[in-house]
Amino acid sequence: MRTPLVALLLAASVAALPGCKSEGRPPGSAAPPRPQLLADIPRLDRSILTDTTGAEDAERATYVVQVPLDSVARFYRAQLAQLGWRIVGDMGDSAQVSLYATKGGPALWVQVRALGNLATEYTLIAGGGEVGRPAPAPGR
Repeated sequence: MRTPLVALLLAASVAALPGCKSEGRPPGSAAPPRPQLLADIPRLDRSILTDTTGAEDAERATYVVQVPLDSVARFYRAQLAQLGWRIVGDMGDSAQVSLYATKGGPALWVQVRALGNLATEYTLIAGGGEVGRPAPAPGR
């Protein structure tokens, strides 16, 4: 009974591969370089990168660190202010915090989530705006 299920899953996986190719590029060509929108955003020491993705105008990186959630949130509030970011949204509770900041270009979101045992996951997301044009106010 288990063998037919494995064979079916394998066949479905192979059949799905053609859908994974990138449209608009010749097969085997490299993806265009992503913008480095997060290059100037600091990370906490000993953070482990767990996921990253991006597009032409956006970049996202997720990290895990053995630091309590409130310390991670406090770090980003202080660092962003020092770097000239204006925090226009700051909400959360004991399990998660979301910061939304602007600095005359693409917006920045910092999402912080407690994982337990003093571990915290934080995601940095930049993009969605044009350089020199401020992001819209929250709720618009």
